[in-house]
Amino acid sequence: ADANDITLTGTAITLATVNSGGTAAAGDVTLVATAGAITMNAGGLVTTDVLTLQATGAVGTSAQRINTAANTINTQGTNVGGAIFISEANAVTLGATAFTTTGGGIDVISGGAMTATAVTAGGAGSNITLLTTAGDLAVGVLDATGDTATLTAAGAITDGDAGNDVTATNLVMTAATGIGAGADALDTT
Repeated sequence: ADANDITLTGTAITLATVNSGGTAAAGDVTLVATAGAITMNAGGLVTTDVLTLQATGAVGTSAQRINTAANTINTQGTNVGGAIFISEANAVTLGATAFTTTGGGIDVISGGAMTATAVTAGGAGSNITLLTTAGDLAVGVLDATGDTATLTAAGAITDGDAGNDVTATNLVMTAATGIGAGADALDTT
């Protein structure tokens, strides 16, 4: 535990501004919606080192994403029952432990490099869309089995591990400076 850890638990959670300090030593934020969604008011922001999400419903909406300034974003417990929509201000790691939905897609935009360590969208029609507006997109494990994974990087899309990287029926990739490398190609199934 860090000095300024924040845990918010409710049947559903609507966020405005939550700030645990935003550095590795400052604190983490854990949000648990036990019977609903996690939403955000316009202009809201979660600033933290590690943001952990758990909800029976969705996290954010396509019209109002959860705005974050986090180093790492994970899911926990029963994970997220609906879709996840996040807009990250800076570089971020998704799923250092897990980043999983059981019944919805995943749509994350980052303003810096993104590392997708362990990202899984479960359920029919559960697509994964990852976009960096600056920097590379490193892919560890992405699982959109039966659905579509769309990866877009302002820099390169790189292989983030030694195993299979993307499992999806359809894969769409766009990168300004390349995809994979000759000796370290992106592995897909």
